[in-house]
Amino acid sequence: MTSPRPLTLEFEQFANELLYEVLSHLRIEDIIRSRRVCKRLQEATHQRVVWSGAYQNSKLLIPEGPTSTQTAKDLEDILVEAAKIRRKWSTVSEAQAVSRKSLEVPSSYIYDVAMISGHYLVVATQTEISWYDLNKDGKEQLGAPIAIYQKENLISAGMQLLSVQVNANREGKDIAYVAFASNRCIKVLKVRLPPSTASIENAAEFPQLNYFPVRFVLENDFLLVIKEFQSDEDPIDLFHIPTKRKYLVPMHGRVHNLSDLNYVNYMITSTHLIMTFPITHEGKSEVELFKLPISHTASSSVSRVAISHKAVYPGVIWKATSIFESRTPDSLQSPEVRIGILASCYEEYNHRGVGGKTSLRYFDIIVSPIGSVEFLGHSTSGVHSIEPQTTNVYATSCSTACLAITQTYTSHGQILMMHTITPGIGAAEGNIVSNHFTLPRLPSRTRRRDGMTLISFDGFRGRILFDVQGSAQPRIDVWSMI
Repeated sequence: MTSPRPLTLEFEQFANELLYEVLSHLRIEDIIRSRRVCKRLQEATHQRVVWSGAYQNSKLLIPEGPTSTQTAKDLEDILVEAAKIRRKWSTVSEAQAVSRKSLEVPSSYIYDVAMISGHYLVVATQTEISWYDLNKDGKEQLGAPIAIYQKENLISAGMQLLSVQVNANREGKDIAYVAFASNRCIKVLKVRLPPSTASIENAAEFPQLNYFPVRFVLENDFLLVIKEFQSDEDPIDLFHIPTKRKYLVPMHGRVHNLSDLNYVNYMITSTHLIMTFPITHEGKSEVELFKLPISHTASSSVSRVAISHKAVYPGVIWKATSIFESRTPDSLQSPEVRIGILASCYEEYNHRGVGGKTSLRYFDIIVSPIGSVEFLGHSTSGVHSIEPQTTNVYATSCSTACLAITQTYTSHGQILMMHTITPGIGAAEGNIVSNHFTLPRLPSRTRRRDGMTLISFDGFRGRILFDVQGSAQPRIDVWSMI
């Protein structure tokens, strides 16, 4: 008796829905390569449902989405760009920038710079703020600004107080807050950038009375103003920009002098304000968390935010940034919060105050609704610094990926390193993969790099912003990875 022949299914018999589902789980490179196979695959790989599925399944660093307004071509372009940047970030032979755009600044100018979404350069002087489109034409030198806000006496210029936040009030990636100090007040602009018509409006204005701000932290629609103080009992101002509501937050318990402010890290997540302070001689850091208000109403009254959690981290944290955040349903009302932190830490401390070794650590802060805090370590990568204060950390992240860059000053010059961070999910541990980063050889007239300071980094577009003061003519450089 002959056995029955196995049932076979010809490719032409595949339902479109099944084909689209299979394609959406392939690597981006493989989706595009499949276009060469046959006409049906060529047509299928241009369907929006394929790219929408690939977007949702992707583990690349991509903006939140997909949105209903994005076409198949829009999603494909974002994913292809993300795949190229990821390859550059993780491949030793390709870990260098490929192009540069510059803006020369008169030596008499006092200015601050920032970058919005890796697409726009923001330059603030004492009299105006200008926006430049980094995607406009292919010239190396930036042309005329696309928008200008003029105001006398912008005292933020030169004080590193210019701060930006994309997706202002969750209105989209082309809408940003820009905060700066002016006269005796702090102003926040809401800037709408192309593809719509560029527009600038006043979002909020907060008075400054008898103190001077020394640092701004602008994240998740909150503006934290760290300022000079007369007593360590003086609170810090926290403003919710959409409602213009003011909150008072106590300073970190280890801050007693103005110089102590240099050692505090401030991070604003969607749920908490986090402060860290290093206790170098004890090899630890004190971490304080403040649960942010959930609902906000416009009011002239001032509310206080108290410490909700306090813990000791077993390591000396110098620079830190939050990169991931998720919630685990511990209960419907009070979920457990998991916050991923990327930090430069002192691994080996010489108690005579010199020498040592700095590393980059990725760990989670697990915040329980009952008041406890747990630290879950994931991965460590050396950045070979002698003095921890000289390592700066910049990162761009989404829920599934993070790209970061560190700039370290050593006795042999500065070192730039690129880092790819995979989040820890559930029981799976996250990890860091590091790689040295190089810049192409510059023309002789702009070759000096001793004054290059890393200001900003956008991993979605693979762009890095430097303020260059080492040459006779100060300039702003934006290097691109692709």
